[in-house]
Amino acid sequence: TRLSWAHPPLSNLLGAAPSRDRPFIDLRTVHPAWDDADIGRVASAVMGADYPRFRAQLFAAREVIIALAVALGAYLYLLSARLWGRRTALVALFFYVIHPTIIAHARLMTTDLPVTAFSFVAVGELVLYLSSRGRPWRLATTTLAFAAALCTKYSAAFLLPRIGGAAFAFALLGRGRFAGRTLLRRLGTFGAHAAFTTGVAVLAVNAVYLFQKTGLTVAQILDERGPRSELTAHFGDRLMRAVT
Repeated sequence: TRLSWAHPPLSNLLGAAPSRDRPFIDLRTVHPAWDDADIGRVASAVMGADYPRFRAQLFAAREVIIALAVALGAYLYLLSARLWGRRTALVALFFYVIHPTIIAHARLMTTDLPVTAFSFVAVGELVLYLSSRGRPWRLATTTLAFAAALCTKYSAAFLLPRIGGAAFAFALLGRGRFAGRTLLRRLGTFGAHAAFTTGVAVLAVNAVYLFQKTGLTVAQILDERGPRSELTAHFGDRLMRAVT
């Protein structure tokens, strides 16, 4: 997690899972790159230590992303079939598998495909949650996908106003699962479900960082030594304080 400052570490953890039992270098011995959280220099040291093993682990990580892309395609088909029928689901799946961006990123060990998958599932499960009237199982799946997206890439924060806004609008207007209830009861249910989602998301973000420095104040965060990159020199090594 020390090196996952560009984005949260969940996608890195997923990619590293196949190689977790085969470490070949202690990253803490790579000085001063480790102390400075310099990802580029640490990566060069790892590649130089044993390039064949590094390459094998990199391709194993890429296979994880490929599997996630296949799972996203399956979810897209199942969701579309449930909402609009199998014929429409096949059309949606066809456009998914020929989309240049999906083809490009489905084989790369980056955060892009994982955050896309988790964000899409979060929105899809939100649709099913808002349209259902039974037990709120879809609330749990929406929350878990939302939390996973937040743990994958900072840009997943775009989901917060969209998920919250859509649910609040349904509650306010008495649509979908909120239909047939008084305004007070609708808003109470929305508040309880929003609190649940927020709590799980906050817990997940802290857990994926192994609760490192949880509870720091803003002032304490800004006083922390920031990571070094090609950008830090332009800000007098005060990148965090200057632009965050």
